[in-house]
Amino acid sequence: MDIYMQYYDFIIDSLSENPSYVCARTARQMAVTTDSVAYYHYLVLLAKAYMFKSEMDSARLSMNRAEVFCDGAVPSSLINDLYADIYNMRGNVCARQGLADSSVICFQKAFDYRLQGSNRDVLPDISINLADAFVRTGHYDKGAMWYRKSLSYSDSLKIPEEKRFPAYYGLAQVYMELRDFTSCDYYYELAARHYDKMLPFEKHIYLNNRGNSYYFRADYPKALEIFRRSLVLARSYPDMIFEEHLTEMNLGETFLLMNQVDSAAYYLNLCGDFFRSIENQTALYYLDTQLIELALKQNDLPLARKRMSEAVQPDYVEPNMQHIRNRYLQHYFEEAGDFRQAYYYQMENQRIDDSTRNERIKMRTAEIDLKYSQDTTLMKQKIFIQQKENEVLALNQTLYIWISVCICVLFLVVFIIVYNKKRHYLLQMRTRTMITALRMENIRNRISPHFIFNILNREMGSYTDEQAENMRGW
Repeated sequence: MDIYMQYYDFIIDSLSENPSYVCARTARQMAVTTDSVAYYHYLVLLAKAYMFKSEMDSARLSMNRAEVFCDGAVPSSLINDLYADIYNMRGNVCARQGLADSSVICFQKAFDYRLQGSNRDVLPDISINLADAFVRTGHYDKGAMWYRKSLSYSDSLKIPEEKRFPAYYGLAQVYMELRDFTSCDYYYELAARHYDKMLPFEKHIYLNNRGNSYYFRADYPKALEIFRRSLVLARSYPDMIFEEHLTEMNLGETFLLMNQVDSAAYYLNLCGDFFRSIENQTALYYLDTQLIELALKQNDLPLARKRMSEAVQPDYVEPNMQHIRNRYLQHYFEEAGDFRQAYYYQMENQRIDDSTRNERIKMRTAEIDLKYSQDTTLMKQKIFIQQKENEVLALNQTLYIWISVCICVLFLVVFIIVYNKKRHYLLQMRTRTMITALRMENIRNRISPHFIFNILNREMGSYTDEQAENMRGW
């Protein structure tokens, strides 16, 4: 697993730029891998590379093999990490195929498994994926909540600011959907500060979404400018096929709204075959919508009717795309003289607009509630911190008192020791003086005057009279 993590960090930047190279390199790594868990992590990485190559069948096959291994393995944190990677990949594949509800389920499972695993550093990324899925299903309040959770996890994990831009342009997408363009631009500007540090597919997401923000405010020249930048970026990387054709479809609609019919037809025809080959129902629904309007602008009512009859009908359609389709259907029935149906689709769009306004209200309510919760949590944290500071202060005060007592006791002990040593020394000196005095007294007592006179008389008796006389003269 250590070798796998080193390899993953090494190869991740090439994943969107050159997924074919990643496929070949990963296959070589798998051939020499002996650890089972690491092998199937390589397999999930291979599935991700297949997804970037738009080879969805190969991606699903790789994920199925990895899941079969997990189902038969002994549960552990490493297996939970592998499950999380598998479901995260399934969610991405579902998202690319326009299966928004399925992607929500997969990302939720990935998040739950990651919480039970050992590697939680990727929780912000899974939160962003889950937020994207909720936004695609029209649950903007939940989408915003998960984008903010991603930022919260980034704070907890101390992830640097330059790696948080996906949450910023995700929040910008939410506010774009709610037509709050002031907040939308604010978050796009936060993301734009780190544009140079984005991977190619992240740059494409940023440019595509920002172009859409100008599209929804009807600033089509500005949207066209950004979509062209996005197309140049996608065509710079041969394997960014999905991103290239998605941008072509956006360009087609922008030209359509600018009444440049030939340019619109050119770009819409470029991308049609690709989205049919990968069976992306959402993209095909969007494409059919544009083709219906294109036929109307070309004054070909029978072709528009034919395209309406052949148009795909996904199980779920994003509110924005439904709104666009209804607008074009209203146009079609006005041209066909069926004003009852035209009115019906006009009212349907009115209902969607009302729903969007309700979502905006829900979003604001959710944000107020979130802010209140954050403020309450922050207040509780401050109170808790203050309590801990008081406890630490009391502990420090107790510690200082004990230290002071110990120092005083130490000084007292030192004083007593020094005093006793000095007293002992004085007693010793006094004893020695007394001994010396007693010795001298003893000596004096032993030398008596009678003994001295006897000695002197004896000495004097040993001299002659002449010598004695001489001694008297001295």
